[in-house]
Amino acid sequence: MSTMTTITTMPRERRPTIMKTVDDIPLDRLAYFCMLCLGIGSLLPWNAFITAVDYYQHFYPQYHPDRVIPVLYMTINVIVTGLLVKFGSAVSINRKILSGFAGYAVAMFGVPVCDKLLFPTGADDMHGEGNMAAMVITLSFVAVIAVANGFVQGSLFGMCGPLPLVYTGAAVIGTAISGVFISVLRIGTKIAFGDSPDGLSKGIYVYFASGGLFSLFCIYLHQKVVPDLPIMRWHHAVTRVNEKSKKGEQSPLLGDGGASKVADNDMWSLVIASSMERLKREGTSNGQKRGSFDLEAPGSSHGQDEVKLIPVFKRLWTYAMAVFFAYLVTLSIFPGVLAENLKSPTLKSWYSLFLITVFNVGDMTGKMCPPKFQVKDGGLLFCFSIMRLAFVPIYAIFVQEGMSDVAFFVVTSCLGLTNGYLTTCAMSTAPTLFRPQESEVAGTMMVFFLLFGLSTGAMAGWLWVFL
Repeated sequence: MSTMTTITTMPRERRPTIMKTVDDIPLDRLAYFCMLCLGIGSLLPWNAFITAVDYYQHFYPQYHPDRVIPVLYMTINVIVTGLLVKFGSAVSINRKILSGFAGYAVAMFGVPVCDKLLFPTGADDMHGEGNMAAMVITLSFVAVIAVANGFVQGSLFGMCGPLPLVYTGAAVIGTAISGVFISVLRIGTKIAFGDSPDGLSKGIYVYFASGGLFSLFCIYLHQKVVPDLPIMRWHHAVTRVNEKSKKGEQSPLLGDGGASKVADNDMWSLVIASSMERLKREGTSNGQKRGSFDLEAPGSSHGQDEVKLIPVFKRLWTYAMAVFFAYLVTLSIFPGVLAENLKSPTLKSWYSLFLITVFNVGDMTGKMCPPKFQVKDGGLLFCFSIMRLAFVPIYAIFVQEGMSDVAFFVVTSCLGLTNGYLTTCAMSTAPTLFRPQESEVAGTMMVFFLLFGLSTGAMAGWLWVFL
């Protein structure tokens, strides 16, 4: 019995629809929600630490925590990412995501526990003196989330990559929402518990504990919900058929027997097997559309080991430099300048928190810019990123002259908006310039320059201490 005969003999309600490409598959709202939440959770701990500026400035002002934390985090994150690029394939995506979110939960729950143990109830005089032991423990939690982020973020997008573009988009939107989400949470806890030393501690307990609970929720989604999603069953079916095709084996689903021998979870395998030859024949000379069943792309003889790095860099250097300078400027100002250098007699400890929230809203808006408004030309993006260097003297003048609060909010909003816009334009365009076997190298190269810009900017932020 042929594959198509097997399918057509199934009851209509059990009969899967043949789709030409991955992107043709109908949207699964639950899958979209899961990827959105995982995207939020992937950056939530990092945003939680840099948004709790009032807490750090109250406890350890003399240690410049808002500058130490980014440098420590970015340095460790770059090292871990580099190691995972080299050796990450030895560990499954599932284990990397699970261990990463587990590390997030440990660090997030660890902060309130540390505060409770080192600052007993009623010992308000210890707040503001800066306890070295507490600072070291806090930095150890930052190191944990830096390692965990190296595991989670790359693996999350690796999991979304073979799925329809809308699910990768959900994860990207989640990372953009993460900063706003955590800022609103911090503002809410500060309103609820007040600005006194005791209220500050209680607010931090709820703030970090909520972040830890969200990390546990992400573990639940990834372990219990995501594996059973129809789109994930479809992806696993694609993988099984692709592997058998490469080995020259016949799928056991195509042997004797009818639909009665086919498990519900394997129905997509029948669809793929029946469509495989047709899709091969319909492939164009320019390569297949992203999301089509390209059996030769991963693991073929045209793999990544044959790609020359220098030619790839020559084609994307403008995009890479755009991302590098974008984050060099951003991290030299955010969050250190917003937390330490800018003061408001009116808003007091709320000022830095509101500034960071405004930045996060601007960054989210820029990253969610519709494709039709995105600049694709690398030269223009590079020039745009160079123009953003003007933010450095603008903030320097504002800090020295003491401009109005409204002026700082406007400039900070522009800083976030341009950062998000440049990121989404450069990161989404560069990999599309290459053939499939080169696009992954291009994407990895773009991530390297993004992290390089983050690290360099975090270190450059120390120069503001001398102003």
